[in-house]
Amino acid sequence: MRRLLQTAAARAPRIAFYPGDGIGVDVTDATLRLLEHAQSQHNFALETTVFDWNSSSYADANSGRCAPDDMIDILRPFDAIFLGAVGWPAARPDHETLEPLIRMRQAFQQVSRATALPPAAALRGRV
Repeated sequence: MRRLLQTAAARAPRIAFYPGDGIGVDVTDATLRLLEHAQSQHNFALETTVFDWNSSSYADANSGRCAPDDMIDILRPFDAIFLGAVGWPAARPDHETLEPLIRMRQAFQQVSRATALPPAAALRGRV
């Protein structure tokens, strides 16, 4: 976050918001309200863009696709991407709703840093 805010000297950092489905919409709305308040109280600016990609209304209007084919090209210019939550089994099967997430992870080289060790072993010597 610090590096993101340091770009503010040149321009307001650009954040893409992808609320997705279910609770992701609520989390995104609350986050946007929090960021608006923080900007007003701490004198900094962010440029936010919210995309309506989801597994219900967007997918219904776009032949079952939960995000546009050119989603990666759309997101690439942003400094950060806020992903709410994807997946709504009642609307679409997981292989459709999670496909945009997989494309994002591959395109932006995002990997999970999960450990295969039990928590106690992973923390040994650190606490």
